[in-house]
Amino acid sequence: QLARDPGPMAWRALDAAQTAEALGTIGEGAADEVLNLAHAADVVALGPGFGRTPSAQALVREVLARCDKPVVLDADGLFAVSPFADEFRRDAPTVLTPHAGEFARLTGAPAPQSDAGRAEETGAFARRFG
Repeated sequence: QLARDPGPMAWRALDAAQTAEALGTIGEGAADEVLNLAHAADVVALGPGFGRTPSAQALVREVLARCDKPVVLDADGLFAVSPFADEFRRDAPTVLTPHAGEFARLTGAPAPQSDAGRAEETGAFARRFG
C-alpha cells in the first residue's frame, strides 16, 4: 500500500497548523502535537501550508530533529531548512521534493539549467547529505 488516508485526526492537526499560521503564529507545543500524531503514522509529510514565518520554520526544524519516522519534506518545509546544512541530517529516511527554485535555495547555488546539470547537482547533494 503506497499511501493511506491519515484519518481525521491528522487532518485536524494540519487544519490547526494552517489556521495558526494564518493568524501569524504556531503555538508552543505544536511540535509535540505533530510528533504525537506521527506515532500512528508510517511517514510524516512536513511543509505544505505551514507558511514561512519563524515559528513555522522552528516547527519544521524541531519535528525533523525529534521525529524517528521517515519524513517527506516539501514546499514550506524545504524553505525551513534552506540552505541545507549538516545540522539537518537525520538517521531516519528523509525525502526532499524540491523544484528547481527550491533546490537552488537548498544549495545556495543557481539552479542547474540542463538535465545533465540537474543530475550532477542532485547527485552531489545526495552524496554530501546522504
